[in-house]
Amino acid sequence: MYEERGDKERLLSQSINGPSSNSYSSMSSISPPQLSKLDTKSIWDSDDVKGSSDTLFTPTSASGSLEDDATVNVDVSSLGLDMDGEGNVYYLVDRITRTNDQPASLLLQQQLKSPSSPAHLQILFAAIMSQALPLMKNRFGNFLMQRLLETGTQEMKEGVATVMRGRIVELSCDRFGCHVVQKALETLAHPHPLIHELLLSASPRASHKAASLSGGSHNSISNSTLTHRFACHVWQRIFQLRYTPDPIPSIVTYLASELAGNWHKIANDENGSLVVQSIFEGCGGEKKDIVREILGRCGEVARGQWGNWVIQHLLEHGTPSDRQAILSVLASHFYTLSLDQYASKVLEKALKYCTKRDLFSVMELLLSPQQTGAQGQKCLILNMMGHQYANYVVQHLIMAGDQMQREMIVRVLLPHVGGLRNSKFGQRVAGLVEKIARGRGLVGAATNISTLGMNVNVGSLSNGNANLTSVNINALSIPTIPGLENYDYPPINVGLRC
Repeated sequence: MYEERGDKERLLSQSINGPSSNSYSSMSSISPPQLSKLDTKSIWDSDDVKGSSDTLFTPTSASGSLEDDATVNVDVSSLGLDMDGEGNVYYLVDRITRTNDQPASLLLQQQLKSPSSPAHLQILFAAIMSQALPLMKNRFGNFLMQRLLETGTQEMKEGVATVMRGRIVELSCDRFGCHVVQKALETLAHPHPLIHELLLSASPRASHKAASLSGGSHNSISNSTLTHRFACHVWQRIFQLRYTPDPIPSIVTYLASELAGNWHKIANDENGSLVVQSIFEGCGGEKKDIVREILGRCGEVARGQWGNWVIQHLLEHGTPSDRQAILSVLASHFYTLSLDQYASKVLEKALKYCTKRDLFSVMELLLSPQQTGAQGQKCLILNMMGHQYANYVVQHLIMAGDQMQREMIVRVLLPHVGGLRNSKFGQRVAGLVEKIARGRGLVGAATNISTLGMNVNVGSLSNGNANLTSVNINALSIPTIPGLENYDYPPINVGLRC
């Protein structure tokens, strides 16, 4: 709010004299604004105006979209304004751009939604268009522009689009302007010129404008609007909507060509990963080149803080061939990826969608003795049990298998449960193994290894772990388990050295 009395009087004078010279001139003639029944004291001393607008009004949702006006109610009489008076409308618009006046924005939104007459709607439109661009970038003014795009006539919507043309990149990279661009894409009958303008900014060769807006350099993919923190949401909206005629196939084809060799970087970007997932969801065969490039860097993308969500999305919604290509890469680097904070999440998702054959290949890799330097041969899964991230993968691996596969893993891990109970991360695996073992009658309440009937030599205990020799599962004297009497265990040599 204005702190000086002189500022208040100057604002009132501007309201009486009418809008500034940049007012929207394409509308039909409107008489010079006259301020009617304006009670200066009632406006500036009103509790609704003097109070904190953030606490009095809540017009928006977390996504930046308009909420139902039923949740807010602005009392026009408390402001002492006659809303049929043209000068008062210009005055309220000026308050929004000058002082971030939220009640004024809400009041004008209500008037747009339920105008008293067609002439009054025209007055509202002319006043708003007099400061259209500042309103689009304003914290509360952007909601007024969105309301105009929702409730205005087609002629009014085209008038807003005319102001936006040539400034789409600028508005898309603005914190509040990006919401207006999204609303324009939803409501305009032909938003194709706006999309075309933004499309040109996606290429690194044409992203200098976005770079200048964000203060970055001009030679990096990070300057593309696809990876901009605000413009990325406009791109998401583009791929979510449906158009007639549909420009999406040509848009994706153009992007795939212009950004070839950079899609793995975009997928690993915090904002770019959202756009890539939107492309995968809303596009058809034209996305194949993008998918192929990301699959070629599957391991690298899976390790990314944001790229891992792209790989998970492909596992969940991709074609069977895409899923199989990912699983083959993950299976060949399963142990290494399981130790990574982000790639381990991808493995957990992959275990939900892999076939029984793929799961058995993973189990064979993890349960077979591997050379581990001076320690000799050791099962990889034993290193994973107590790891900060890999322990979750082991838990998912146990639960993903069928009954026979689960029994096989439990039998390998059971002798090491004692050493895992005091481990911060291993105790989770230990609890799961003991629960399954007791449920299947493999061990007693004391988890006695001898009840397995293993024909192995148990050496000395070190830190609660038994140093066991390499064991062939087929050579174990396994007690009869209901449902597994005729099960032929695969010939896997399991090294149980701790």
